[in-house]
Amino acid sequence: TRFGGYVLDFYFPLRQEAWDVQGERFHLEEPASRARNAIMKVQLTAQGVEVIRLYEDDLLTRPDFVLNLAWERGSEIIHPAVFR
Repeated sequence: TRFGGYVLDFYFPLRQEAWDVQGERFHLEEPASRARNAIMKVQLTAQGVEVIRLYEDDLLTRPDFVLNLAWERGSEIIHPAVFR
């Protein structure tokens, strides 16, 4: 879904919520990609859209858990690598 110049992986207009799937290589290793993601989140949040980050490796290994958590919590999912 295109929204404000960004392509969102999932957008739920009734919830004013965007789910942004983060791939480790593209989104987490490249400084320019991390900066773009940060700007996107600030701009969408300013427009009243909550951005929830889902991580590709989590979706591949435990999809039901991650998607249910995102739907229920409506807040950013912390990547397990943060705790390593």
